[in-house]
Amino acid sequence: MSSMFSEALKNLFSKPFTHLYPFEEYKPIKDTRGRYVMDYEKCIHCGLCERNCPAAAIKVDRKKKRNEINISGCILCYRCKDVCPKDCIYFREQYGEPTTHRTLLVYEFLPKGEKPPKGAEIEEKKEKDDGTVYAYRIKTS
Repeated sequence: MSSMFSEALKNLFSKPFTHLYPFEEYKPIKDTRGRYVMDYEKCIHCGLCERNCPAAAIKVDRKKKRNEINISGCILCYRCKDVCPKDCIYFREQYGEPTTHRTLLVYEFLPKGEKPPKGAEIEEKKEKDDGTVYAYRIKTS
């Protein structure tokens, strides 16, 4: 009983462990498992990431050179990063935004004149001579 009382007094007069976000800036902890990112230019679409994903959150289409990542299904295990022969997958020290719907993150090369599907949120866009490399999000439900 006395140890519980002393613990309560100690906590009453100490600073909280939590951050007062958004009033205090959040600094991510180094090497945290945060947001999935892929360097599309390095990717050879071998499919090792898809075959080794325990959550089946990655789909690679070699013919279309399209990679889909189910952000809602990713368990941040790093297997995709570990098996990638070109080191094109990495994780930013940043959390994904909270959402009420499931989301696919798509990395895709589209020929000139083609655009991502309607309703897609474009995150990245790199122009090439014969088309554009897009990273975009699609709501799935």
